[in-house]
Amino acid sequence: MDVTKARVPWEEVSSYGVADVDGSPYSDGSFPVTDFVEKPAQEEAPSNLAITGRYVLTPWIFELLEETGKGVGRELQLTDAIRKLEDVHGVEPAGDRYDIGNIPSWLQANIEMGIRHDDGEMNEAVEELLQERFA
Repeated sequence: MDVTKARVPWEEVSSYGVADVDGSPYSDGSFPVTDFVEKPAQEEAPSNLAITGRYVLTPWIFELLEETGKGVGRELQLTDAIRKLEDVHGVEPAGDRYDIGNIPSWLQANIEMGIRHDDGEMNEAVEELLQERFA
């Protein structure tokens, strides 16, 4: 099972679930993940590798989910089932990561995507809006 993770600034680590990794990276560049810690205090965080919610799972996870009781918020938590797996690997994705959990970051992501992906109408509209507003 692979978990995608991305490094976040240490001062922001308490806003994310982070991976507890153990040992050196494998030859394929992935890391052994031993646990997940949800929104730890900076001084208690095992790493600054945020869990970004991208998973590659085998069908076995469904059996584990059925065996897993309700967790935080009285909801079934995927991370609780993942914790039951014996071999979990994490990888750091290439490319940009956008946290759209707050309005400024959401807005930044939308503007950057609108400008970067020059496929016509959207790109032109974003550029025109920015030029009108800030020129």
